[in-house]
Amino acid sequence: MPNVFGRNDFNIGEDVSCTIMSSAGDTFPADRLGHIKDLDVDFDDDHVQVKTISRGGGTLNEVIPRGVSGKMSLTRADGSFGRLIIESRRRFKEQGERISFSFQYQIRNRDGSVDSYLVTGAKIMKAKLFNASAGKEVDCSFQFVGGEIELTSGN
Repeated sequence: MPNVFGRNDFNIGEDVSCTIMSSAGDTFPADRLGHIKDLDVDFDDDHVQVKTISRGGGTLNEVIPRGVSGKMSLTRADGSFGRLIIESRRRFKEQGERISFSFQYQIRNRDGSVDSYLVTGAKIMKAKLFNASAGKEVDCSFQFVGGEIELTSGN
């Protein structure tokens, strides 16, 4: 299973693995992220619609791709991910530095093969430092926007 971060373990059941790396040099492999409870990655598009005035006023439609977005929730393995979010926010406020993130996903297919995807240039938003309630583990979550995605191995 080749991948850009050199990790091969799975942390969302047995079918998906995720590793996160920041532009500041921090890497969060699957075993440090803890158990990922939920992961969504969506293609983002802009729909452009033009109403013509010639030839009966028909409508022209176009869809323009503009990257991906998504959200992830996970149980806390330790406080390192929270520290990363806090440090990123501090760097922005004090130095104007904007941290971007890369996410590597490895997805095991039904036939046993593995596809690897790399999302680059993503920005984390709406990060939840923790969510705690009786009867469940403490978890955290975040959303991301603006990344580009490429297939790094697989079909």
